[in-house]
Amino acid sequence: AIATLMPDQTIVCATIRRRGGALGFVLPVHTEAAYAVPLDYFKRNIVGALAGFAAAEMTMGKPWSGASGDYRLVQASLWAYYQNGGFGVPLINDPEKLGGDMKKRLDIFLQESQAAATELVTTNRDAVGRIAAALLEKGTIGGDEVVALMEKQELSGDEATKILED
Repeated sequence: AIATLMPDQTIVCATIRRRGGALGFVLPVHTEAAYAVPLDYFKRNIVGALAGFAAAEMTMGKPWSGASGDYRLVQASLWAYYQNGGFGVPLINDPEKLGGDMKKRLDIFLQESQAAATELVTTNRDAVGRIAAALLEKGTIGGDEVVALMEKQELSGDEATKILED
């Protein structure tokens, strides 16, 4: 998902080895310094984080634990998108005080993001499977290996970017 949704980032490594509180992770880094980002960056971040859940469920056959860091990324990116005007001028500075209309908009947005993440993973099922197999075999793989495994099949980001065209 990072390679498709975040062209301004490169993958350093991916691992399923436990490190601290993380049960595994993908480590992306920005290819250039950025002091501001376009608003769709937050949307892409949300879809990318949710794609991890979809990939785990697809490859393992059911949802798995270990996603709390991804959930925090989704929450932080959603709040940053709201605070930066993604849904219009932000009128509330406390997420606990958001009204019913805005909560409905956020729920719809998250449902659309989940659908886009699931479609991205499903469309690229073969590449996800190759990466999962390499991780199960080795535990950790470098960014170059992730890219090589992905490039054995042309990745399609069109489905996932539908949400970005709002």
